[in-house]
Amino acid sequence: MRALSSRRDDMRFVVVGLLGFIAPFWWGCSGGEGSPQGASIAYNLGTEPATLDPAKSTGVPEAVVILNMIEGLVTMGPDNQAVPALARSWDVTSDGLTYTFHLREAQWSNGDPIVAADFATQWLRVLDPQTASDYAYQLYYIAGARDYHQGLTSDTAAIAIRAVDERTLRVGLASPTPYFAPMLAHTVFCPFHRASAGAGPRQWREQPSTYLCSGPFRLKQWLSHDRIVLEKNPRYWDAGAVRLDEITLLMIEKESSALAAFESGQLDVMDRPPLSAIERLKQEGRLRFTPLIGTYFVSFNCRVKPFDDVRVRRAFALAIDRANIARFITRAGEIPAMAFVPTGIKDAGGLREFRDAGGDYFTDANYGEARRLLSEAGYPQGQNLPRIEYLYNTKEGHQIIAQEFQQRWQKELGVHVELVNAEWKVYLARKQAGEYQIARGAWVGDYPDPMTFLETYATDSENNNSFWSNPAYDALLEAAKKELDPVRRMGMLHEAESLMMQEMPLAPVYFYTQPYLEKPEIEGIQRTALGYVYFKNARRAGNGG
Repeated sequence: MRALSSRRDDMRFVVVGLLGFIAPFWWGCSGGEGSPQGASIAYNLGTEPATLDPAKSTGVPEAVVILNMIEGLVTMGPDNQAVPALARSWDVTSDGLTYTFHLREAQWSNGDPIVAADFATQWLRVLDPQTASDYAYQLYYIAGARDYHQGLTSDTAAIAIRAVDERTLRVGLASPTPYFAPMLAHTVFCPFHRASAGAGPRQWREQPSTYLCSGPFRLKQWLSHDRIVLEKNPRYWDAGAVRLDEITLLMIEKESSALAAFESGQLDVMDRPPLSAIERLKQEGRLRFTPLIGTYFVSFNCRVKPFDDVRVRRAFALAIDRANIARFITRAGEIPAMAFVPTGIKDAGGLREFRDAGGDYFTDANYGEARRLLSEAGYPQGQNLPRIEYLYNTKEGHQIIAQEFQQRWQKELGVHVELVNAEWKVYLARKQAGEYQIARGAWVGDYPDPMTFLETYATDSENNNSFWSNPAYDALLEAAKKELDPVRRMGMLHEAESLMMQEMPLAPVYFYTQPYLEKPEIEGIQRTALGYVYFKNARRAGNGG
């Protein structure tokens, strides 16, 4: 899924000011003493979403909002496998090339029927170059999609997406893709209410009156840099299973402020408490963990000097003490990463993990080799280097890790690095435009296969904001997509990852866990290892269910 932020920007109030501002609101909606009878919860989204357009969304916070309002053909189950949603069932031909989805009778939040053409319309919109979807490459598995998106044909009929009738959607693949059904849980595959486009280029995805929903909740209110409020969608096909009347998603970026709100009873759920509180919360038995298939890394812009030189990239990567970061800074069970694909994804046969089979590709904190490479590149002890900046998005945890990088690179390489803090939308825009040298990076898988990580660095991937390109790497990925033998296929993916780690367009730092806080009375929130958070079955014990 996606770029993981823990994102976003500083709410710019001190804790006292924050609590004074939100206390009257939350005492009125969190189900506490004196609250109304309708069941509601308060969740910290942690940032202002960059967009609520499913075709344009790239981050976890955006996905949390979108996927609780717009349900697709499938949702992601606890085992990271596809669960029927708007598709009540599907058939796959014996050659694995054709999927036929059978839609259930369902309505948009305005009462219009949800039909197969709503999916076909959205998927073609994603592939339209004018949409500029960063996730268009996810649809390249569909026959004809790549050629259309890359301008080799303008004929949409060449794309194997067919609304056979109102309740039947047929999709033809370019090659068998065993993880195609789980892929469909991603926002980019959500349906699109076709008439909404008439509301204007932006209005439909910002206003409750025009943001039509197919999922368990609908948009009630969006106050920029403050909160998004979702309310139960009475026209949802499975509305009887939805226990909550309302969810309020706050945008408190400062982890310490969010923790203060949680501990004062004004937040019910928050992810990623401040690093300074991790040990205390663990000792108190309040900190919970779920697995997260994701990697925290440093991104290098391979188009700008000095990071167009692989020796410089490797020098900076080897001069990071990952074990120190995991043990003394993050302290939430993160695993130091000496490869890109994280733990949690199976290798061929499913008996061992891809990461265990591939092993590590370099030695952590290898300062001697780092200094040798930097000197060989013409920058001994950092001499002759241009000014270097490290870009990160506003979060206390990101700042602490950035300061660790800064101190380590100064001590071990003799390189002074300036730290540049940007709010989430600016940070994303700068990375996508290539307006950076080094930056914080993170990726959470979209489906349970190594390809969800490796494909982001293909030359034609819109998410490749390191701007690294290697024809041999691209060829391995394309060959793996067509390979039917699972052992040979995984071998190609291991070879591709090895090639990536030799050229180091990114420096892996650690593999994620997902620490979070949740009030004891909150039940039924589904969290998956791929970062999906579903509120459909959430409830407040003793209220609303």
